[in-house]
Amino acid sequence: MATFQDILSTPCKLSTYAKDKNGYAKVYINGKRVYHHRVAYCAAHGLKLKDIEDSIIINMCGRHNCINPKHLARKVSTVSKIVTVTSEEVLRLNIEANKKAAIETARKNAKLIEDTREAMRLCRAAYMGARN
Repeated sequence: MATFQDILSTPCKLSTYAKDKNGYAKVYINGKRVYHHRVAYCAAHGLKLKDIEDSIIINMCGRHNCINPKHLARKVSTVSKIVTVTSEEVLRLNIEANKKAAIETARKNAKLIEDTREAMRLCRAAYMGARN
């Protein structure tokens, strides 16, 4: 089985069709506008667009207008509609995660400081006991 690095060692093949606001190229098929990378995936795997209706076609290279079949992967969706997460929501979730991580780090550091103080107290007591 090919590794992720092997797959992406092939160059991107960028669509020359017009892109939407998210950078995905769209083409007209039978009078209907569809994503070019979905058409490319179907062509490479002998499928029809209706065969992948409930699937997400992922651009593994991260370039939304790439139509290289080696860069495209199919993920079967467990939901009928994909929810778009706004950048503000992503930012909010990242801030919450960072706050939680900062609190956990502060707790660990406080425990380390407490343990260090206890170790220093024990060392002083042992030193003083050894002097007497």
